[in-house]
Amino acid sequence: MGRTILCIDREKSVLEGIKRGLQLILGRAYKITLVQKEEKAFDLLADLNTAGTEVPLIFCPVQVPGMKQGNLLAKFNQLYPEILKIAMVSKADISQLETKNGLEFFGYLSKPWQASELSSLAVRALRVYECEKDLREQRQKLSFLLQQVEEETEKRKEAEKRLNMALEEMLKMQRQMEEGKKYIKSYPIASRMRHIIGKSEAIQYVMYRVEQVASSSTTVLIQGETGTGKELVAQAIHNQSPRQKSPLIKVNCAALPSELIENELFGHEKGAFTGAQAQKVGKFELANHGTLFLDEIGELPLKLQAKILRAIESGEIERLGGIKTMKIDVRIIAATNRNLDQEIDSGNFRQDLYYRLNVYPVTLPPLRQRKDDIELLTMHFIKIFNKKIGRNVTNIPTDTLSALLAYDWPGNVRELENIIERGLVLSRGNNLHIELPNSRRSIKTSIKTLEEAEKEAILEALRITKGRISGRSGAANYLAINASTLRSKMKKLGIEKKAAWSVS
Repeated sequence: MGRTILCIDREKSVLEGIKRGLQLILGRAYKITLVQKEEKAFDLLADLNTAGTEVPLIFCPVQVPGMKQGNLLAKFNQLYPEILKIAMVSKADISQLETKNGLEFFGYLSKPWQASELSSLAVRALRVYECEKDLREQRQKLSFLLQQVEEETEKRKEAEKRLNMALEEMLKMQRQMEEGKKYIKSYPIASRMRHIIGKSEAIQYVMYRVEQVASSSTTVLIQGETGTGKELVAQAIHNQSPRQKSPLIKVNCAALPSELIENELFGHEKGAFTGAQAQKVGKFELANHGTLFLDEIGELPLKLQAKILRAIESGEIERLGGIKTMKIDVRIIAATNRNLDQEIDSGNFRQDLYYRLNVYPVTLPPLRQRKDDIELLTMHFIKIFNKKIGRNVTNIPTDTLSALLAYDWPGNVRELENIIERGLVLSRGNNLHIELPNSRRSIKTSIKTLEEAEKEAILEALRITKGRISGRSGAANYLAINASTLRSKMKKLGIEKKAAWSVS
């Protein structure tokens, strides 16, 4: 079944502008059909309906009352209430929209509109349409189920019991769909459309890894220091996956107390505990058929790790206080800035859960290892904050760029973003001025020789692993080199294995 978006306007240039804007954000997912004469729109819709073509969205003009187009939107609402409508108006007509009877619409575009307005409104409308379509289908299925229950049940008591169960299930599904719609409509369009910025080999490799795994449902573990953009990579994987029409639900495992995070993930039944006055849908259920992003997974308590492992392995969950399991279809993307191998050795993280999460690892490089991207990222943030703060910074002076490149960025891209925003507040004119933290390392005075740095790293790895060289918990794995290579380097640098770790 094909899908088309109908655009109606007497001005051909307006129609062509909308078509270009929609094709830019939607590609070939939808056919854009243009109509200049509104009388033909109804015949065209009837033909499309007969042919089985789905029309989720109509762009329709609205003029002052009494004009021919003034009744067009009302007639569309009467004949095709399930189709979402976006009204196209002039600025003079905006104040009159709320007073027009029958002119129900999802939103409006004020001429002349910006491309970003068209993109934001169209994407949100299509997301909401999909949610409403799913809700209609669920209602139809439940309606059929209720009819079968009434026809097949002979005894009144049994009929009432089954009817109540069906009604309860319908309300649960309806609440779940409404929660999903609210999540989609409230989530900023800009954050869904952001791109990974960078030209360095390190970040290009990350993009390659994202592209390779996005089309599957494979579990992904994203590792990297704080501020390297783990959430952005999770968003990119979801946006390029077949699940992109369903929500990406995000949970920061470090932001909630341990006694609340189980309730947040799995939800609860009414009366499950003191204060549970209503049923709550958890994040796993909200993410059904979509993606669940578990940020800072290393912060989860061990008890909850076992429950998440069961959900991943069986595809089933239980609400707190519930007595029945629910099937779910959720893709898991997890992220951490911790070394989970060390957490396993310390007894803080389950090894079996690690293996389930680490099916496809993606490691993000710290900003100090992708210095080629600093200027590009700086210009990107300048563009954003120029608009936000009302500045006109267009130039990065040579000494400013040198300072940015010399700094070691312990807070990574997030720290760079904050410093650029602060810099624009301080800047006057076209040149960027920044203030880097006083605690930054001096590159000229702190550089060690390669041999010194190598020896220090090997000694630290041997100390942590208590002299073990090979194996998963060995120093070679910790340093990401072969065990034979490590032994050769130790011999060259005069490092004795036992002496290296026996002295603290």
